[in-house]
Amino acid sequence: MKIKWFGHASFELKIGNKVLYIDPYKGEPSEYKDKADIILVSRWHYSNCRLELIKKVRQEDTVILAPRDVISQTAGITAEAGKAWDLSEEIRVTPVDAYTINRLQPIPKGTAFGYLIEAEKKTIYYAGNSSFTPEMAKVKADIIILPVGGTFVMDAREAAKAAEIINPKLAIPSHYGSLMGSIDDANWFKEILEAKNIKVLILEVGKEKEI
Repeated sequence: MKIKWFGHASFELKIGNKVLYIDPYKGEPSEYKDKADIILVSRWHYSNCRLELIKKVRQEDTVILAPRDVISQTAGITAEAGKAWDLSEEIRVTPVDAYTINRLQPIPKGTAFGYLIEAEKKTIYYAGNSSFTPEMAKVKADIIILPVGGTFVMDAREAAKAAEIINPKLAIPSHYGSLMGSIDDANWFKEILEAKNIKVLILEVGKEKEI
């Protein structure tokens, strides 16, 4: 399995011969070179969903899983928290609630999602735009992608607390370096977790990594 970060909350996963995009927003259209088999969108907001990018990577049989207000703009499957979808023979995706508490511009529960992605005998948890929430204590995942930028989402300390509870094999920071937060937040997240023996991978924009 390979992962590429476009910046902020935008990722590409290559799983076998399948291509999965998460929150296609950041980056130029020319950087989105691969056609999508699956697109996951966490919420209807410019920083998570750019329709021109979806149109660029979409194929006739591309599956889009997203909240209702996203699906009203582009055909796909309306996400429901806790309901699993087998989006290919190799990939199962389960939306989970993502929401913010005591943050600037709160995100109400039920309007946005994170995703559990099961593939290659691994589970990846993409938290989306979220605070540290009680539901995270129930997450079981090998790889987690957590926001660390603060202001609108978790900061590095809260994200590290969530990671300690989930106890993955690998943690990846997101939501920093452009609209909120900086590389310092990612480094702080890494410092806290590696002291707890949790491996952290800080991705470089545009660089593909095996995970």
